[in-house]
Amino acid sequence: MGKLELPQPFVMYLRLISFLLATSAAFNCVAAEPASSDCTQLSTAAEGDCLVREYKGATELLDQRVQQLVSSARGAEVRFSTPELAQSRRQAVSKAILEAHGAWKKQVEAECGTLLEASYGIGNGGPNADLQCRISMTYERIGHLGSADAYAWLR
Repeated sequence: MGKLELPQPFVMYLRLISFLLATSAAFNCVAAEPASSDCTQLSTAAEGDCLVREYKGATELLDQRVQQLVSSARGAEVRFSTPELAQSRRQAVSKAILEAHGAWKKQVEAECGTLLEASYGIGNGGPNADLQCRISMTYERIGHLGSADAYAWLR
C-alpha cells in the first residue's frame, strides 16, 4: 500500500491546528502540566512574570529528564565484542541525546522566538506569546522523551 500524500495547504492547516491546540492550554499561563501559580486574570506585565516562572519550571523539568537519559545511556547495558566498543557506543548515545536536545532548542527558538513573535510585530503581546509557545513546546518535549520509541530502552 502506498504512502498517502496530502496536499501541502492541507498539511500546513493541520500543523497550524495542532499548534493552536497545543498552545491553547498555555494561554493565561496554564500549560500542559499544572502551572506553579495561577496566572489568570492578571495584567499583561504580571502575566509575563508568571509565564517566566512557568517557563523556568518547565525547562528545569526538561533538563532533569535529559540528564536522566544521558545518565541512563552512560550506564546502559550494551553488548559488543569488547568493553572499549561498548564504552564507545554508550558515549555515542549520550552525545546523540545531547545533540537532539540542542537541535530541539534551535527549533523552539525558530518557531517561538522568531516566527511567532515576529507575527505580533512590536509589542502587542509578542513576548507573552513567545513564552506561551516555549512552555507548550517544552511540555510536549518532556512527553516525547517519555514516550518515544528511540528512548524507550533508556527509561
